Amino acid sequence: MPFLTLEDPNARLKGSRDPLGIQPVWAAFGRHIVKNLTTQSTSVRNFTTFLLGRYFADELVETEKVAPEQALDVFLRTEQIAAYARHVGHNVEGAIRGIERVRQKCDEFRSRVPIDTGRKGLILSDQKIYGLLGLYSVPAKRSGLIPESGRGLADPAREFVEREYMSRIGDAHGAIVRALSRNGTLETRDSNKVYAAFKQILPPRLTAAERAFYGRYVRDAAVEDDDQQTIQSRARALMEQNLDLNEPFLREDIVALTRQAERSDPELAERLTRIAQLEALIAPAIYLFDHVLTQRERTPQHVAKYVRKLWGARLPNMTSEFPTLVAEIRSVAGPEVTAQLVEFQRAISARDYKASIDALFGWNKAVMTGRKAAPWASLSDQGKIDVRFRGSEWGMPERSQLPTLWHNGYFLDSLKVITAELAA
Repeated sequence: MPFLTLEDPNARLKGSRDPLGIQPVWAAFGRHIVKNLTTQSTSVRNFTTFLLGRYFADELVETEKVAPEQALDVFLRTEQIAAYARHVGHNVEGAIRGIERVRQKCDEFRSRVPIDTGRKGLILSDQKIYGLLGLYSVPAKRSGLIPESGRGLADPAREFVEREYMSRIGDAHGAIVRALSRNGTLETRDSNKVYAAFKQILPPRLTAAERAFYGRYVRDAAVEDDDQQTIQSRARALMEQNLDLNEPFLREDIVALTRQAERSDPELAERLTRIAQLEALIAPAIYLFDHVLTQRERTPQHVAKYVRKLWGARLPNMTSEFPTLVAEIRSVAGPEVTAQLVEFQRAISARDYKASIDALFGWNKAVMTGRKAAPWASLSDQGKIDVRFRGSEWGMPERSQLPTLWHNGYFLDSLKVITAELAA
């Protein structure tokens, strides 16, 4: 039966947060290097918990401890137990999905917390969507860890879970099965077999076997059984050699990686270059449109004058090679949106901020028309900016920040975080 196949909500198009339809564009370019990770799949231990949830759900259904339609409940309980074992047992904080409610329930219930698929036990407002099920199903599938459909794990993942985790839980197995088969409570003390077992197999430090397994499937996306390095693994190797893995991914990083790749890996260098070229255009577009959304009743001329004073006459990192990106952008965004994006590129390259702002109106209108919605901003009959959805007021970057401006992740930031965890 189909089980746990929801798409990552953070990989979907967000009409309320992506008024220029940029997310699917940068995601498409990022996928040429990072094949499996998403913006939210940035914790190796969350992959561990995800695999455990799938494994136990499959086992309890196969042994008829629960009905097939209860497999989801088993997964959610596994996620809850793992969260308490990591937080209470190892003082883990930010890496846990639902950490705020985990803390709250620890304070409220002390050492006897609810493990429950009802409101009493859920550690997120919608644990199915915003927990590990919603955020890790897609990257796990793309990593070759779960089958395309159905319950359970792919053979390499199942064998790894049995070898690395099940072999260490010993006589706690029966207690774990009982705890996962129905709602109840968990005593967060080492004397409790279920808690102690999860605490033992989920420490922050990874074993050598874990580093090898997650390194192959999650970090390098090396699903096939061959010795050929994936482009993702080649990018990762350059990260390890040239970057500070504990710092956020920035434009300086892609410049450094491209410079190194040009010496020995022209395919990777080209893909990195295309990402840098795209980001040089869309990052300023995002900030400029957000600023426009704060300028109700102002004229585009007024805004353009301010932007020219702030940013100067020319944006850095613009390239004459941009037309080579257009075909791929069109395949993702469609002809109408792409036409407006190209017009924005032409105007901003010509140092015409007024025409750039006009192009942003058309760009947003094309995106929202595709969503059967009204544009967020347009010009009134009086030639003033009419704002329907106010901007977030991030603040415009200063001129000194433009050479290193970097806004979108391209999943390279996720790869960097996973690489850092496995190198620690």
